[in-house]
Amino acid sequence: MPRNRRKQWSTEELSVLTAIYFNSDFSIGDDARPECQVMANAFKRTTGSIDRQWRNIAAVDKGKEGYNIGRLVKEAVQDYKNLPDRAKEAARSITLENGWGLDELIYGKEAPKKVRVRQSAAAVRDPEKQSSMNRKQWSQQHLSIIHGLFYVRGQREADRFYEEVAAMLGRPGGDAVKSQFTHFQNGVRHPKKNITKKIRDLTQKKLDDPISVVLKAIECAKDLGQKALDWFPGPEDLDHKSFSSTCLDDDDHWRDAILFKLIWDKPRFALLKESKTTVFQDLGKEMSVDHLALRKRARTLYAIINNIELGKKCLDKQRLSTFSNELPVKNELPGRLPGEKHWRAVCDKADRLIREVSHEEDWVLGHLL
Repeated sequence: MPRNRRKQWSTEELSVLTAIYFNSDFSIGDDARPECQVMANAFKRTTGSIDRQWRNIAAVDKGKEGYNIGRLVKEAVQDYKNLPDRAKEAARSITLENGWGLDELIYGKEAPKKVRVRQSAAAVRDPEKQSSMNRKQWSQQHLSIIHGLFYVRGQREADRFYEEVAAMLGRPGGDAVKSQFTHFQNGVRHPKKNITKKIRDLTQKKLDDPISVVLKAIECAKDLGQKALDWFPGPEDLDHKSFSSTCLDDDDHWRDAILFKLIWDKPRFALLKESKTTVFQDLGKEMSVDHLALRKRARTLYAIINNIELGKKCLDKQRLSTFSNELPVKNELPGRLPGEKHWRAVCDKADRLIREVSHEEDWVLGHLL
């Protein structure tokens, strides 16, 4: 089937295949093995295609030179090696969301072998049935809620209530919610990633107006009761001003570090009216800085991170200024929007700078951040 051999591999497929590789015997990637057939059925590819990519992953893992291996394969292997636990969990979320039924291969060495083989055989016999068992279509209402949550809840904060959101939305576990949260994150920050057309259209259509996204999410959450509404700020508390109208330059990279940390973990603070949050007043008092300037700069950083109002001169200038060149690590792909690894590296560097400056200035910021 030449059509399958020419089919491009997605980042999601490679993330899952790489996670399986690092948690299984090398031999299961051989095209004669039933596990290889299971993977081929899940990805709708030939066993030969799985075998070849499996060996490419092994070559990258062992540092072998002279192989014509694509960039995405190298990135998938490096991502796994850098953060194996996170990559493994992300791969599990991907396979659950796509209905691939490969989660037991990802956690293969931790699962009883007999159970794994029996379930794999069932998937070989009827992969479409296996897929339909794992897949449940997301309604527009539920997607709108997750879209809004992305703009008001940071990833670390969201980790604590994925299970609660899943229960409210009638999902079997938090992994499905986490996966959709990640899809929206990619749709907003990394639109060139391999995401569904529905997610890309939803995110790009409202890219410059996160407030309208949050308001729609609040409206959709009303049907789920007060507990769901508590995930969001009150509609009357949201600031409808454009981000370009509050754009502010600042050449203090340690100050940017503090504000980046704040809106990375608790992004809703950038969306609230000045009168509806005291965090900037508290920071300003502790740091002896004008709190209004801190708020404006926080909104500027929020716009940079989430690609808001691209093309606005004042914001585009800030995308290339101190924040982009001194605080973060160097963007691995110059000329393109920074990837999530880049922003995670920024967060790590921000943490270090905050510890340093807090010690030097004798600031107490932990309770505010």
